[in-house]
Amino acid sequence: MFQTLSISLLITLVVELLFSLAVRLRNRHDLLLICAVNCLTNPAAVFIHYRILYRTNWNLTITTILLETAVIIAEALLLWRFARAINNPILFSASANILSFSIGKLINAFF
Repeated sequence: MFQTLSISLLITLVVELLFSLAVRLRNRHDLLLICAVNCLTNPAAVFIHYRILYRTNWNLTITTILLETAVIIAEALLLWRFARAINNPILFSASANILSFSIGKLINAFF
């Protein structure tokens, strides 16, 4: 489980930092904030996802959508409160998380 959490967090950090740079975010404070926010939300979301996957028979698609929505909201709130150069934290968080989630799914499909 630790390996899964670590790989997921690493992929998320790389993808979301590259996304941040791609949208011309250069503020060091905000880049570090993005890392910190993801270190808070990603392991919790992945852990809950796997607990639900292996311990319940809930609908996985609905569970994933709810978890990702919660992560987007939590990250957007933290970015809204602490970011210096992110003008639309909800759009930023949603875009970064959708990209990160999609790339994670692609990687899972091939490995």
